[in-house]
Amino acid sequence: MNRRQAMKSVASLLVTSVIPGFSVGCVEESIEYDPRLSIELNRLVKQTHNTISQLAFNEHVQQTGGVAGIKQIDKCYYISQSTFYAEKSELGCGQPTITPYVECLPDHRQNHSLLRTPEYPVFGLGNTVSRMAERDYIQRSYHEDFLLQINSDLETLIFYTFYGTGFKVDLANKDCVMFRTQVNRQEPFDMQIQTQTAGFSFDTNSAISLNDISFYNNCLLNLYQN
Repeated sequence: MNRRQAMKSVASLLVTSVIPGFSVGCVEESIEYDPRLSIELNRLVKQTHNTISQLAFNEHVQQTGGVAGIKQIDKCYYISQSTFYAEKSELGCGQPTITPYVECLPDHRQNHSLLRTPEYPVFGLGNTVSRMAERDYIQRSYHEDFLLQINSDLETLIFYTFYGTGFKVDLANKDCVMFRTQVNRQEPFDMQIQTQTAGFSFDTNSAISLNDISFYNNCLLNLYQN
């Protein structure tokens, strides 16, 4: 049994077993493979690559205050630290944007004693749209598309989308596992993401072109230093 078959077997067990913390009624059937998921993963990876490379190596990167709210991934809480976007002179254009998150306590609004860079960096990726308001000033709106988590030790990228589907990409072995999440939106940018089940694995070579983990780490390091 190769690695891909083994991961499929594990995924099959996961979706047919009771997941801790969930009732029997929450157990979902095995997910059928949908080719559109490869297209979606390809879009996320390309957007990540384009965004962090443009921002990390752009000398004119502007930094604003955090606007992406609070995220809870499983049991860990995160709060946006700042927002980076590439400044453009045109109005009405989307600007690639990335928001670093730091860890915080569940009661962060009352207790600010724990605000730190996560062990595995977490970033929100999206775009900033500039509009001219009625009184001739520029109004910027940030649209966050998904969260990206980087596990540098395991050479893994994890994409958390906001509609209940996630992807764990193994850069070293060029493999990917799709998983389901329960997403509870509390405010426009405040939400809880609870990992549930793994659906299946598929080879990313046929769908996307991945850079080495060092590329992502170097870009993100540059962003943190700005």
